[in-house]
Amino acid sequence: MNILENLKLFGLNKYEALAYIQIVKSGVATAKEVSRASDVPYSRAYDVLDSLEKKEWVLVEASKPYRYRAEKIDIILDKKEKVMVNELEEAKKGLIEELLPYFNEDIKKVGVWTLRETKSIHYKVLEIISSCSEELDTFIPFLPESLDSLDYIEEEARIIKEKLMAGVKLRLIAGREIIEKFEKFEVQDVCEVRVSEEHVGWIIISDSKEVLYGVPSPSGSEVGIWSDDPEMVRISGIMFNYLWEGSK
Repeated sequence: MNILENLKLFGLNKYEALAYIQIVKSGVATAKEVSRASDVPYSRAYDVLDSLEKKEWVLVEASKPYRYRAEKIDIILDKKEKVMVNELEEAKKGLIEELLPYFNEDIKKVGVWTLRETKSIHYKVLEIISSCSEELDTFIPFLPESLDSLDYIEEEARIIKEKLMAGVKLRLIAGREIIEKFEKFEVQDVCEVRVSEEHVGWIIISDSKEVLYGVPSPSGSEVGIWSDDPEMVRISGIMFNYLWEGSK
């Protein structure tokens, strides 16, 4: 980012930034001198310099014609930074007060959302598992290649085990390879586990309130579908129970 763009971050527009830079380089300059040495049109020069004075970036010498001298850059930036931080804090406080209530569980809008890319799906899986408080139904016949690593499985297994110790009821349907990987973390010792030979998408249902589908896709282009729509969650529960009864 160049000096012009940096000055814009502190509240100057293009012409104000150009004028200030030129005054700094000149030491002292008139409006005509600023215009000649920069890209500030002479017809705009006095308005621009007047604005810089009001913003406390320059001082004006009462002479004819007026001459302008720049305030020291470190003093200006320290002052502007304090103002900006205070304004951001106030804006942050106001936004949180106004908008955070809409994220509360009681008034959360239901819907269906598509998740793309491995990381997005993985983070949603962790979020669903972490927020579960009563029961977790999980159908994982396989893992996509991009998720098929002990790092991913270890993180999920750790959270699942914490939930089990806290009293969450888990029903797990998984492919043989998945179960073998979970054995390392002893999850199957404290929950109901069944084996499935189905090689279809996977399902995670949390507290009968939300569901995440993993859609079979080529490696690198995985797609997940998340929903907290009550009807979709109910149908997913019926599907899971069917798979549960058909597994060993």
